[in-house]
Amino acid sequence: MRLQGLVIGAALSIMAFGAQAAPVTFQFTASVTKVTNDIGLLGALSAGDILTGMFSVDPSDTPSSTFGDSSTYSSPNASLSATVSGITISRKIDQIYVSNDSPTVYDRLDLLAGGNDDSGTGLGYGSSSLSVLLQNQTNPDMLTSQSIPSDFSFSDFDDKRNLALFYFTGFRTPGDFTAWDGINADITSLERVAPVPLPAGLPLLAAGVGLFGLAGWRRQRVSGNSPT
Repeated sequence: MRLQGLVIGAALSIMAFGAQAAPVTFQFTASVTKVTNDIGLLGALSAGDILTGMFSVDPSDTPSSTFGDSSTYSSPNASLSATVSGITISRKIDQIYVSNDSPTVYDRLDLLAGGNDDSGTGLGYGSSSLSVLLQNQTNPDMLTSQSIPSDFSFSDFDDKRNLALFYFTGFRTPGDFTAWDGINADITSLERVAPVPLPAGLPLLAAGVGLFGLAGWRRQRVSGNSPT
């Protein structure tokens, strides 16, 4: 019985692995519009440089709070990263704000990531933050709910009245706001990364493991019931 439980459990785990909802990933490019280099850790970075980035969100997350037409998410599986001129910045996303047709008539997705350490850059900042802001003011039905969207198009934000922005700010020490380095960039393309498909043979493998284990269990029962 113990062997049977282990084998069936393994088979079910394999099948469940493919069925689990996973975070969705978006990649983007952006054109740097402003560089603040008071601390001097951003090197020769300048306006006009091209930034490439990626963020992952989990549409299955539930909001930690809801107020009016806006919801806030503390997403454990969300992350944001960007690379420009050989500098890579990456952090776990702390907060996601989703506004759907709020009283100011816009739909908005705001991703915020930061922390009081230098795990995100390795450049020597005492604290840093980065964010992506996507806001649609021309079509308040861009978001259909206050849930984290699983897909959207750059065309939803490609308009003079809309916003698609990336920001980075780095401080020398936590709480010292007298000097900082910063990057402002306009997002110029945005698309969802195609998910890796479930291998076609995985369900068959799970079934085979289950049948193999069941056959072994039956042989064990027959052997145990045989006269000595």
